[in-house]
Amino acid sequence: MAEWVDPEVWWAKAPHVFMSAACLVSNGNPDDGAVLLVKPSYRAYWQLPGGIVEHAERPQSAAARELSEEAGVVTAVPDRLLVMHWMPPRGDRPVPMLNWIFHAPAVQGFPKVVSPGEISDVQFVQWDQAEKLLSVEDAPRLPAARQALRQDHTVYISDSL
Repeated sequence: MAEWVDPEVWWAKAPHVFMSAACLVSNGNPDDGAVLLVKPSYRAYWQLPGGIVEHAERPQSAAARELSEEAGVVTAVPDRLLVMHWMPPRGDRPVPMLNWIFHAPAVQGFPKVVSPGEISDVQFVQWDQAEKLLSVEDAPRLPAARQALRQDHTVYISDSL
């Protein structure tokens, strides 16, 4: 018979995961349009506007917040989940990471650098070129998002341990 464990102790021992969320903003369809990317000033690669989900923050809200903070673009809460990407612990990240990519179909404002200390450039980039600008870890998310848009369903991707 299992022993009762105080919930505070049980939750402290429960597995943890880090989460990040991003918005996919495109200016056309997935076959001939472009996708919005940001260039962090502290990284060698580009990425979708996004970042860490804060404590008790909904992933959709985090994605919308990051889009505004990084690219000066405001959206209502993104309308649908395109990609969920699970990654194992890696390097200095001690726990798994779960990345959410949401579609942001209706935006207000023209993309621009609003945090020059964090973001050095913001651009719409053709889908095929955009994938080449992303990090090795982020790159699989873009074709998955493109597939999700084309087929109208969420795509799950997973890195192996």
